Amino acid sequence: MDSGARLTNISERLLRQVIAGFILLVTLIINLKTMAPTLSFWDCGEFIACANILGIPHPPGSPLYIVLGRVFSIIPFFEDISARINMLSAVSGAVAAMLAYLVTFRMIKYWYRSNQFTGWPVAISHIGGIIGASMFAFGKTNWNNSVEAEVYTLSMMILILIVWAFLNWIDATKFTQPKSSSAPADRWLIFITFLGFLSTGIHMTVFLFLPAIFLGVIIASPKFRKDFRFYVTGFCMILIAVNLDWFLWVNGLWLIAVIIGSLSGRKYLWKFSLAVLLAMIIGFSVQLYTPIRSAQQPSINQNNPSSSYAAFRNFLERKQYSQTNMVVRAMTRRAEWGNQLGNYPRMGFWGFFSNQYGINGRSFSFVFVFGMFGLFELIRRKPSVGGPLLMMLILGTLFLIWYMNFADGTMQNQKTGDGHIEVRDRDYFFTPGFVLFGIAIGLGVAGMMEMVRESFPKSGTVRTAALGMLSGLVLFSAVPIMANYHEADRSGNYIPYDFARNLLMSCDYNAVLFIAGDNDTFPIWCAQEVYGIRPDVTAVNLALSNSTWYMQQIRDYMKLPLNWSDAEIAAKRHRFTSARKFYRIQDQVSDELVDNLGDSRPIFFAITVPTEAQQYHGTSITNNLIMQGISYRYYRDQNPGRINMDINHALLSKYYDYRSIVDTAIFKDSRTTALVGNYATGFVLMAESLRVAGQSEEAIGMVKEALEVVPTDYVTYNVLAQLYVETGQEELILDILKTVPEKHRRQIYFVWGMAHRYLEHYDRAREILETAVDKYPGFRDAFWEYARLLYDDKEYEQLRLKTEKYIMDNPSDNEARSLLNDLVRRINSGELGQPQKNETGS
Repeated sequence: MDSGARLTNISERLLRQVIAGFILLVTLIINLKTMAPTLSFWDCGEFIACANILGIPHPPGSPLYIVLGRVFSIIPFFEDISARINMLSAVSGAVAAMLAYLVTFRMIKYWYRSNQFTGWPVAISHIGGIIGASMFAFGKTNWNNSVEAEVYTLSMMILILIVWAFLNWIDATKFTQPKSSSAPADRWLIFITFLGFLSTGIHMTVFLFLPAIFLGVIIASPKFRKDFRFYVTGFCMILIAVNLDWFLWVNGLWLIAVIIGSLSGRKYLWKFSLAVLLAMIIGFSVQLYTPIRSAQQPSINQNNPSSSYAAFRNFLERKQYSQTNMVVRAMTRRAEWGNQLGNYPRMGFWGFFSNQYGINGRSFSFVFVFGMFGLFELIRRKPSVGGPLLMMLILGTLFLIWYMNFADGTMQNQKTGDGHIEVRDRDYFFTPGFVLFGIAIGLGVAGMMEMVRESFPKSGTVRTAALGMLSGLVLFSAVPIMANYHEADRSGNYIPYDFARNLLMSCDYNAVLFIAGDNDTFPIWCAQEVYGIRPDVTAVNLALSNSTWYMQQIRDYMKLPLNWSDAEIAAKRHRFTSARKFYRIQDQVSDELVDNLGDSRPIFFAITVPTEAQQYHGTSITNNLIMQGISYRYYRDQNPGRINMDINHALLSKYYDYRSIVDTAIFKDSRTTALVGNYATGFVLMAESLRVAGQSEEAIGMVKEALEVVPTDYVTYNVLAQLYVETGQEELILDILKTVPEKHRRQIYFVWGMAHRYLEHYDRAREILETAVDKYPGFRDAFWEYARLLYDDKEYEQLRLKTEKYIMDNPSDNEARSLLNDLVRRINSGELGQPQKNETGS
């Protein structure tokens, strides 16, 4: 190589390193700027708490994440421990973005011969790499994972590191003879194996992509393609995704065979297989953390996986969520295919996919075409790389739709509850598909530029001008940042921390607090284990109480009087009572605790506990629960009131923190909005007590106080509107209508009209409800209440006209159509008598 070519290579490498470093720095700055200052809802509180105490989170445990999180927790990047652990995701996301740029760049570089890679080919590769990195890093789902304590961003870093290592192997094999007995390039495959099995200590998602690497090796290497040992080793490895017992037995037998083969002579592929198996064992050994640490009984020890080998196996196979492993469960559909593939709430793949990159709705089709074109170009120009990328995209999308088998509620087992609609948006499971398609988008932009370059003469102002204009597409990398910034920005969001603190502060000293699900349990664990808030309160998760291991922990670790032996616990089953009511294990647990606790400790139910769980021996205890802030205290004797006015007002007005709720710059999803709405519920119940006592003005003041705390709880505006009607101040409702967003105004009209109806102001009720029907033609509730008033007033002709108009706007409402048909028949038959004149005299 002459000195000029060497200098060109050095310059090109330096530029690539500078851009890679720039992407790393910019992504890290953005991730840190938008990172959560404390915990977030869902699994984040559990992961932070477990990282801080080296605990055991929910199956399959994520031991590597917990250990790395512990390392980050002791480095004083930030004063807040949660922020330190959140930083693990922020750093992982930045490193992954840098690798995504390098991977995309190299994939595009494969399109050119080495002597062609100057000028525009270099520029095209950089532009495609920058766009691919941006789509990778700042797609909605990945960015949301990069600013909080979650496992997915670290998983994506390992995934793209595996792809980067695979490209290194591709490049290195160019200098190795196909039949070589020694291939230094194959060290990359050993490294990939290690990373793949190490990643199981974070999340199983990454491991599912190793078959795509296997495919790439088969395409690129005749040496491996024709050797049975490579296939047997690959088969043994993939068994971990099917069954742990099979994986251990088959790999044990194959390891013995490989060792014998390696000792029998200088057979390179026997030794290579041995190295791969050893890398697999070393990587997978991270799972030993789980039983070792579990045996020490940390305060968070989900499933107690050290209790037996079967418990450990079930833990790794995620059997807390199903009695079968994931592969077996996938065989029986839990939802309609159309819902799993489409835009169905919480789990429809396309609904998530089409909102990832900042160009949404119908415009997403252009983004999709770019990505598919880029994938096509890579397959056409470099099949050994394009084939694996295509397979990865299929695994990260269509395969995961089948494998995860999310439920839409249409196939629910009423007895077990399995198949109930997903409790939250499940987009994060598709993160690998989303980030890899982000790379494909970068390839697509590069492919289009290359197509333009090839379409014009090698030199000329037209081609230069065209490519110069297309170079502006590099600005496309800013689109997902601008579009997704608001939703991804967690900075200043203290709502989860405050919710956990406020819930614990609601309880009396030494209370037993029954809680319901992830969004009250995990924040409470974090508040107690990380911040030391109210450790005197013992929180009992009712959902987990259906599990044998958790009942044992209630008895042995929490030291609560659940006086059942191990045999009695193991024999517990959901059953029906003599009154044919479904009696869950959790109901039996709560009843046993309430019976045995007596008056020794105060008993509380979080406001998040559903009504069906607020029972005692099959009977509702609603009248035994007295509200204290965002919890209810249980009293054995029935109480006429449902709220302790003094304690409730003191908690809500003085002792609670409400940071971030009123800040409109902070994104709040539907679940967060619902949770903070519980604060408003406390104020509204106090207002209702005041109203019943005849203190309506005081009630209005209480509702206004609620709106100062939670201005986005639009149900509270309905309560205020009703109070304005009852106190003769309905002109103030116009101020409410100016305050609330348009989509909530129709409900204000409805409440306004119904308040007059309850006061028997029927003419006024008709007037307001008619306004609601006219302003909001699809508002079914307003139409039916208005229709009832017209019928009661014998305004049959007016009812017919309004119903016809309503059906024109809502042709699928068969109930309204039946009303119209019956009305016309009875008018024509004279059954309803002569139609009355309406108010206009027509």
